[in-house]
Amino acid sequence: MLLLRRFFVRITSMQKMGIKTKIAGAIIFMGMFMRLFSRLEGTVKSVFQEPVTQTTVTAVMPQSVHYAERTLPVRHIVVHSFALPVKEMVARLNQLKVSTHYLIDTVGNVTNLVPEDKVAWHAGASFWRGTTGLNATSIGIELQNDTLGQTPFSDEQLAAFQILARDLIYRYQIDPKNVVAHSDIAPTRKVDVGHSFPWEKMAALGIGLWPTGETPANPSQNVKELLAQIGYDVTDENKALLAFERRFMPELIKKDSDIAHLEENLVTQKPVKNAAVIKRLNEVAAAYK
Repeated sequence: MLLLRRFFVRITSMQKMGIKTKIAGAIIFMGMFMRLFSRLEGTVKSVFQEPVTQTTVTAVMPQSVHYAERTLPVRHIVVHSFALPVKEMVARLNQLKVSTHYLIDTVGNVTNLVPEDKVAWHAGASFWRGTTGLNATSIGIELQNDTLGQTPFSDEQLAAFQILARDLIYRYQIDPKNVVAHSDIAPTRKVDVGHSFPWEKMAALGIGLWPTGETPANPSQNVKELLAQIGYDVTDENKALLAFERRFMPELIKKDSDIAHLEENLVTQKPVKNAAVIKRLNEVAAAYK
């Protein structure tokens, strides 16, 4: 703001100057502006970066009847995974009387089930960075994956996802801190989108965050405090830490072949607690302040 104020003062004084002086002043201002822009966080850049392409809904399904009217602005994107064929998934959602906004199959087809201006029922009991009940403030995106995200997603699917996500981020000015996995917002009961989702690659496109900064000079050893700073519900510290590792240290998560019972198996899973985890916690928490 100080740079802009100086610019307007300079413009006023330049009105009495010659053309050469005006040109020189304009060049100086552009240099100042570029310096200011280069300092902007990735969060701000991604909000104002218009996507190159827009999402195309390529698959058609009857719109879900399971939704509510939206009364709050969209501030979150919640990423899920599902292991059924799309038609079976839609039938399952209807059977459970829940819904989502978008489904993306393994070849990149995008299905829209609920209009964005309606609240889909995909997040359930949830918490993130002080917000509860994220259905009301989110867009839900489901990605087809036979192992619920334990094995890689296809290139075609990820290409469709990144177009959709960047489109949503731009139109709703969503803070990348609020692009989350279902397991981030419901760590005691959900494991999706899964540890194979490429958060680092997506963050490079402005979709979510993948902190790579240095550990703070005085790193904290308080795991619960660090998790809360990032945004997790820390009622169950171990499950919150496991969700953190699934998101930010996926190499620590072992594949579970019991796909039908992944969520039930979450009860017995334990996180890793070592110096590397503490270091990564501090690094991520510093970026989420």
